[in-house]
Order: sequence, then C-alpha cells, then structure tokens
Amino acid sequence: MIVSARIPARKRIKRRPTLRTSENQLVSVAPVAPVSCDMKAEFAYDWRMRRIAKKTFVFTSGTWALQETTRYKYREWNPIEETVADASGTITAVKRYVWGNDLSGNMDGAGGVGGLLSMSHNVAEVVNTYFHAYDGNGNVRALVKADALNPAASAIVERYAYDGFGRELAGGAPLATSVNGFRFSTKMLDAETGMNYYGYRYYASADGRWINRDLIAEKGGLNVYGMVGNDAIFSIDVLGMVDFGPILNQILNGKGCAGLDSVSAAICNCINKLKPACPVKKDGTANPTPPDPRKGLLPKQSDVVNCMCLASTDPDCEQKANHAIYKATHPNPPAPNPSFAR
Repeated sequence: MIVSARIPARKRIKRRPTLRTSENQLVSVAPVAPVSCDMKAEFAYDWRMRRIAKKTFVFTSGTWALQETTRYKYREWNPIEETVADASGTITAVKRYVWGNDLSGNMDGAGGVGGLLSMSHNVAEVVNTYFHAYDGNGNVRALVKADALNPAASAIVERYAYDGFGRELAGGAPLATSVNGFRFSTKMLDAETGMNYYGYRYYASADGRWINRDLIAEKGGLNVYGMVGNDAIFSIDVLGMVDFGPILNQILNGKGCAGLDSVSAAICNCINKLKPACPVKKDGTANPTPPDPRKGLLPKQSDVVNCMCLASTDPDCEQKANHAIYKATHPNPPAPNPSFAR
C-alpha cells in the first residue's frame, strides 16, 4: 500500500507530494507539476528501516533522468560510508565518517548527536579531511578543513546557524554546494527535500514538525504526529515504539508482563530479571515476606533506568525514566502550589 501526502519544500518547487510505504517509510519526493531542471528523490531502506540508498533525478525533455545514486553503510544508526555514483554507475565520490562519543557520553546513547568527529572526502583520488565543530546541543556549527602537511593552514571553510526549530539562518553555507550534509542535531540534511533524516522519521524544519506518523499509530494517541500524549516530562518513548507508563504500572501492581506488545514485554522482562528472588531488609537480613508492591517490588532504580533506556536515542532518557518511575510509584502526587499557577 502506498499513501501520499504533501509537504513544503525549498528552492523553486512550491509543493512536493511524498510517497510512503505501509511501514511509513518515505520512498519518493517529487514536484506536483515538474518543469525543466526540477529534481526528484527516491529512497530505499534495509530491514532495520535504515536508509541505504538515495537516487536523484532531474526533469529534462519531459522525462526524469537519473543524475546520481548515493549508497550508505552504517554502524548501528550512524553512517560510516557514503558512496556517490553517476548515472552510468561510475563512482564519483566517497565519504567516510569517524564517530566518537555523542552527547550521552557513549557511542549511541544520544543517537549520534554531537558524535561525528571527522569526514574524509575522496574525489578523483584526491582525499580531503574535515572536522566538525558543535554547539552545546550537538548541532554542527562549523566545518574545518585539515591540512596534514601544514596544520597551521587548517581553516574553517563552512559555518552554519539555526533557529530554534532547526531552520538554517541566512549566511550559512548553501547545502547545494556544501561538502557537508550533516547539520542540525548531527543529522543528514537532504538538498532535494530540505528535510533532516533522523532514522525512523524525517523532520521538516521549515514547519517544525515530523512528516512521518508515530510508529505505534493510534496506540500513542489520536494525534499520530504527537508523542507520549504531549506528556514528555513524565513519559518516555524509545524509538517511537513504546510508552513506559503501562510497563511500570503492570510491574508495580504485580501483573507481570502479560498482555504487552513485544517491545514493551522485552523491557518488562529486563526489569523483572533485576528483581531479587528474596528481598533483603535494610540491615542485610533476608525478608521472607512478599514486598509491598509500592515499596519493594522494583529493584535498584538506576538498574531499572538502564533497562528503560537500553535502546533509547534520547539524550534525556534517564531523566525522563526517573520521572516516569516517580509518577508510577506516586499515583497521587500532591496538588501544585497555587502560587505557581499561571
């Protein structure tokens, strides 16, 4: 099944229809009424929903002509190689990426945001090396071209600036002529669509919204473009597929992991394995009585948080998980202080 939608785009094309598969993967972006020199993009994905190929076409003489094909290789969700071939299949450029710890302090905890260290760009056997510079939120703010023979000659060759929703401000390096495709949130920005590729979803910074539906559809609420019922302070959604509230409530009420979907059940089982077979009192002696569901059922909170954030790319996962645990273990929080009401 193919479904279509319309989104705004940059350059000369005012509106572009998008085609998506039944799995909500964006597969094609093209103008409604193409004219000469307009562009079209087509995408392909692997079984993990990672984008592995992008084809760009140019409208000429009344038909779409293939211009180039870009293929991607990954380490988990971070691309490590990008190969560009022309219409005949001849490779014209190769980019290789080196990743380090992202904003989470490890390789994958924040989905690579702020973790791209360098890029080597090989064109006609001439290799240039570039390093990425960031702001505190993991947005690429500058590109430094390295000179191995004369390090003092290394210089900033591109600069970028963004508004609060990721739109690039005037004065930055034009994407069409830039050697660097990683911009806001260290995510790939496609020149053909003006959208950032986040993995499971595409982000349209011009609108400040996702163009893809929530992966769990109406299970996440009637607004399939929303997240955790607009309660992101006290809830968390790992990769757009699970809300931890029901998991914690089932465990705390002694219901186990029955009735949960496969992803939620896996996290639930991870938490259950952490529970001690025989709860221990504060003095270290064994406690033969079953623990109170609201006082002793959960194991050490930090271990629960690790289970909850095992597959998360959200840099705030641990903070949100702790909030979710507090909310689940304190079902009747005190009323807010009226003096803080607005």
